[in-house]
Amino acid sequence: MSETTTYSRFAHGWARLACRTAGRALAQSRFEAVAGLPRWTHLALSVTDIDAMIDWYTTHTPLELLVKREDANGYGAWLGHSDAPDTPFILVFAQFFAGHEPDEHAGPTPLGSFAHLGFEVADRSDIDAIAAVAEEGGWLATPPLQLPHPIGYICMVRDPDGNTVEFSHDQGVYEFAQEHFTRPG
Repeated sequence: MSETTTYSRFAHGWARLACRTAGRALAQSRFEAVAGLPRWTHLALSVTDIDAMIDWYTTHTPLELLVKREDANGYGAWLGHSDAPDTPFILVFAQFFAGHEPDEHAGPTPLGSFAHLGFEVADRSDIDAIAAVAEEGGWLATPPLQLPHPIGYICMVRDPDGNTVEFSHDQGVYEFAQEHFTRPG
């Protein structure tokens, strides 16, 4: 592991700790302000191998495992951003045991083509790096390309179940949402 990689991971870990520690009071007050309101909370995917999916998403995206459970129907897992406890949005995986699906259409149906999960990265070079790893691993779906505003610079990959995952730079999703939702009147 290079010195840069080691420092980057070390710095990232400390940044997460500082965020969690300094933001707990703010997070609690924001959570209390939205608790009980109708919220968009999760996206659930039926999966074929929950452990492979957890490993892939915690390795290749900023998501962290919140919990993995087992019950009489199968396995479930929740993944999310640890730095957003006040407004969580969770990616849920469900792997049902044979005969325990909630309905006949509960089997894994991968998101494909344009349907995708999207992650924005900080630097344009991150897209090239992600694409290189994906190409080497055999899961690159669309190589890096620049698309018109507001899409930005993207690449598309496939997770272990074949779901399409987009990595983008310069889409400005957060900036636009903050500007739009905080604008007066």
